[in-house]
Amino acid sequence: KIEDYNNAIKRHYFINEEPAGVSQTSIAYLDSIVNYCKSNNILLTLTSSPVHQEYSKRIPKYIVDRYEEEKARLKKQNIRILDFTNAKYKDKYFLNSDHLNTEGSLKFTTQLIEILKGDKTI
Repeated sequence: KIEDYNNAIKRHYFINEEPAGVSQTSIAYLDSIVNYCKSNNILLTLTSSPVHQEYSKRIPKYIVDRYEEEKARLKKQNIRILDFTNAKYKDKYFLNSDHLNTEGSLKFTTQLIEILKGDKTI
């Protein structure tokens, strides 16, 4: 059901038709994970999975901008980020506009494994 993108966008980014904003709690939680990994000498790689292009182009600009800011902030801390949000996957790989189906998950996981296997720092 790729055509669910409008409902998915409303559910993820709006509350009663108003922008939901950026969750400071989620950012603080992410920072606690980063700090835990650093303190315990754990190599952290953050990933994002593909979303359908119809979903992606409807994500509010302030969310996209903040996402890019957070990625830049984390990269300055030497956190590896593998951003597949806008990877061009065919419709057949999506369960709906913001989730991969089984075949899409296998494709994504295989790609991710190949990237990680090629990383000599791991």
